[in-house]
Amino acid sequence: MDETTGHTAESSQRTIDTNAEVAAFLVSPDAESIVAGAIESLGWTLIDYSTDKPFLRPGAGVSVGYFVNARATDRDFSTYLTASTEKVDTSDAVLTFTDPSGVVVDPIHVWQFPHDPALPGLPEATHAEHMSAQLGIPDLSADVVVYRPTRRAVVEYTKDGQSVAFGKVLHPKTGRELVRRTNAVAEGDAPIPAIIYSTESGVVVSETARGHAFSNEISMRPDQAIPKIAEFEQILDALGPAVAALDEHSSWAKRVRHYAKTAREILPAYAPDIDRITEMVTEIIGEDYGGPDVATHGDFFEANILIDDAGQLTLIDLDHVGPGKRNDDWGCLLAHVSVLPFLTEDQWVEADPSEPYRERLEYLNPGGMRCSYYPRSEEVLEEWCAYLEARTNPYDLYARTTAVALSMASNSDVNRAPREAEARIRRVLWWEERTRSWSPSAHKQPERAPRRV
Repeated sequence: MDETTGHTAESSQRTIDTNAEVAAFLVSPDAESIVAGAIESLGWTLIDYSTDKPFLRPGAGVSVGYFVNARATDRDFSTYLTASTEKVDTSDAVLTFTDPSGVVVDPIHVWQFPHDPALPGLPEATHAEHMSAQLGIPDLSADVVVYRPTRRAVVEYTKDGQSVAFGKVLHPKTGRELVRRTNAVAEGDAPIPAIIYSTESGVVVSETARGHAFSNEISMRPDQAIPKIAEFEQILDALGPAVAALDEHSSWAKRVRHYAKTAREILPAYAPDIDRITEMVTEIIGEDYGGPDVATHGDFFEANILIDDAGQLTLIDLDHVGPGKRNDDWGCLLAHVSVLPFLTEDQWVEADPSEPYRERLEYLNPGGMRCSYYPRSEEVLEEWCAYLEARTNPYDLYARTTAVALSMASNSDVNRAPREAEARIRRVLWWEERTRSWSPSAHKQPERAPRRV
C-alpha cells in the first residue's frame, strides 16, 4: 500500500507483470491484505470476502472485483470493491496500493462501487430515485445486471416488477458515440429500442425491447431457431445507408493480434497454435475475399438478438455498428453459438452416445461433456454454416469466425473455469481447421464473395 495507508512494500526476488499472473494473484488468498487494507482505509473492518471474475485487457491491465462483508461502528454491511492495475484517474474515490509482498509490479488501484473512476455516470445511473425523476417514472428500481470495471455497466430499471428501460454506463466519449451510432441505425428500418435519456457523463438509457434473447430459442426450440437465419440477414440489410456511412469500428478479425496477446498469456501451452492462427487470419482478411463493405452490427450474436412471442426480432447493443464485412457479423454469430456447449461448467452433462455430433463434442471437451441447456446447438450451428456457405465465401467467413472464437478464448476464466477455457481454445483450433479446408488451394470454390442480392 502507499505511504498514506501506513503499509510498506516488502522486497521479493520474484516479480510478476503479465496480465495472467496479476489476475492469478488478485484472485488468490494473497490478495486479502489488499482487500483488508482498503476496507481499513475507509474506516471499517473486514469480515470476509469472495472474488468475482477477473477482466484482462491486453496492454491495459487487470481488474478483479470482490464481494465484501464489512463492519462499521454501528452495523454490518455488504459492498463491492474493485482492484485494478489499469491506468485510472486517482480521484478521492480511489486508493492506490503496492503489493505488500512486492510481487506485482504495477500499482493496484482500489475503489468502492459505484465510484468507478472511468465511469463517472455510474453513481447517477444506479440511484433509483434520481433516475425515476429523470425518466418521469415514479418508484423505479435500479438493478445492475452487468459491470465490467473501467469499461461499462448495464442497469435495468423496473417498476412493479416489470422492466421499463435499460441504461448503459460508458466512458463519456463512448456514450456520445453510442448515441450517434444508434441515431444512424434509427434512420434505417432495423428493429431497435429507442433511446429515451442520455447524459454527457456517459449514461445512455433505452426503452426495454420486447422479447427474450435468441439463445433461448437455440436452447428450447432449435427447430424454430434454424430457419431464422434468413430473417437475420434481412434485419442486417435493414441497418441502412447511414450506418454504412459511419466511421469504421474495428472488427474482431482486425484486432486478432490484440486478443492473441492475452490468449497466449492465459493459455501458454497453446502459444504456437495461437501464433499460427493469428497469421492465418491476418493473411486471409488481407485478401479481397469478403466482398464490399456494408452496414454491420459489429457484435452480432444470439444474446444481442431478441425475439418476442410473435417471432419478431429486435437488435440491441448497437455500440459497434458501422461499415465492415458482412462476414464479420456472421463470424461473430457462429463463434458465439459454437461455445454454447461449454457455458456453465456446473451444468455440464455427458452427451448421449446417440446425439448428433457426439464425436465432435468428445474432441472439443473430453468426455463428451456439454452444457445441459444446449442439447442441439451443434445442429443449429451446422445448419447455419450450410446456409452461409451457399451465400458468401466460406474461407473468409471461417477466418473471421476463428478470430472471434480466439477473442472469446482470451476472455476465459482460467482460474475458475479451466475446463471451459480448454474447450474454447480447442474450438478455436476446430475453426482453424474448418477455415483451411476451404482455402482456394484445398477446395474448389469462387475466390471472391458472390454478389449479394
